[in-house]
Amino acid sequence: VLLTPREYTEPARVMAAYAAKGAGTAVLSTAVMLSRILHVPLQVLTVERDTNRLRTIQEQARGELDRLGGSASLERGSGRVAEAIASHASADTLLVMGAYGHPRVYRMALGSVTEEVVRRTTGPVLLAGKLKPEG
Repeated sequence: VLLTPREYTEPARVMAAYAAKGAGTAVLSTAVMLSRILHVPLQVLTVERDTNRLRTIQEQARGELDRLGGSASLERGSGRVAEAIASHASADTLLVMGAYGHPRVYRMALGSVTEEVVRRTTGPVLLAGKLKPEG
């Protein structure tokens, strides 16, 4: 699913919000492909407080990028996940992130990182991965 702002801005980079779980592989493969097609740099952003876990996730991302034949800068976000992702994405950033398709009751009780990021960003957001049916 591609969500776009009303005003179009040519993407100057592709940014993948990578969590190494769920839709992680789909996010990276989609971001690598878009970076190549658009001829723009790729940035992989991971938001993780634990330094050891961050290192592990970034190693997984690097391995996946090597497998895909892609190159990217690996960045670390800090703070709340949605805020960190949104703060790294500008109007000229094509953001690729996973969408996990949580049931409506879950989203009402706990909120949705994906929904919050979409509301906070000013550039296009591409949701990659499998969405579960509502219910």
